[in-house]
Amino acid sequence: MDSSAKGSKKDAPDGPPKDSKLPVSEALLDYHREIKENAVERFMFQIKKLREKNQKYQERNRRLKEEQNWHIKNLIKELKEKNLDEAPVVTREEVEEAMKEKWEFERQQEASLKEMRIQINEAEKLFLEKLSEKEYWEEYKNVGSAQHAQLIVSLQNDIDTVKENAEKMSEQYKVTLEDEKKRISRETMIQLKQRKEWATQHAVRFIDKSNYREIWENDWLKKEGDTASFGNVLSLLDFPPDLMHTAEPCVSSGQSRGSLRILAPSALQLWSKLSGLLPILVTPDPVCIIWSCGPGQTNSMAICP
Repeated sequence: MDSSAKGSKKDAPDGPPKDSKLPVSEALLDYHREIKENAVERFMFQIKKLREKNQKYQERNRRLKEEQNWHIKNLIKELKEKNLDEAPVVTREEVEEAMKEKWEFERQQEASLKEMRIQINEAEKLFLEKLSEKEYWEEYKNVGSAQHAQLIVSLQNDIDTVKENAEKMSEQYKVTLEDEKKRISRETMIQLKQRKEWATQHAVRFIDKSNYREIWENDWLKKEGDTASFGNVLSLLDFPPDLMHTAEPCVSSGQSRGSLRILAPSALQLWSKLSGLLPILVTPDPVCIIWSCGPGQTNSMAICP
């Protein structure tokens, strides 16, 4: 404040006397400026301390991370040594199951090998026939018949072809055996999945009334508060599912107010979505839906699951 007064005195020597004071607004602004400067200095000091503390924490975290990695490596090493020392425990049921699988696989292998032996025997018979023909023609060649030398070469090629075909057949049967094993495994998984689905459907058909009410409350009535479509949905649960229920939906502006009647005989499941006047019901039995949008206007629809 004194420096400001001195500066103003130098700039305006003919101004007010020395004992004159600054205006109240300037003094107030100068006071607020000093408060802000002090606050900024305090904040800068706190930021500096926080940065130093952050640096220390980063160093500590890095050191702790290195120690953690070292401990993890040691624990993994000890666990591996412990697993090597401990032998796996196998139960009798697991052994029996493994033996059954092995026997089944061996039976399949024996059947495949039997079929391959038959085919190999047939190939060997054909090979012996060709070999006998070869010996005959070689003997014929040795006695001076050079005119059939080309035929002998052709028979030799046939013998080589039979050998190659026998080897190819053997490899092909091995590949076929592997493909059959994969196909059987795949079909087994598909049948298992189908049986699970059938079991689920069978269980759904025998849901009792308490479960029916629980499904009704959880899947349908939860939406009643959000959609505000029916005002008396909770009262529908007090009636058995084989009776006619009547409700009055709350229709948005611009639409007429109508009544809704739902007939659901022997219903075991019910999931409902409400959009205007049209309900959607899913039950194991046929469902008849009748609604009216005004006097003398009635519509109906039958839904079969």
